[in-house]
Amino acid sequence: MKTLEFSLSIDGRLVSPPETANAINPATEQIICEFPIATREHLEAAVCAAQTAFTFWGGGRWLSGSGLSAL
Repeated sequence: MKTLEFSLSIDGRLVSPPETANAINPATEQIICEFPIATREHLEAAVCAAQTAFTFWGGGRWLSGSGLSAL
């Protein structure tokens, strides 16, 4: 069986950290996927990207000009 591989998505980019771990199906004890282990730098970059996105999405600026602001 082919295992699945995943990456982190940070600020719209896929990031593949060098360190990974295996997720194991407890019923069969088979590896079902390999997942990335984020570093502190990955976490800080993701939080920064989320804060930047929130100023746009959370502030409702995406509504202006879309016709949704009249709802």
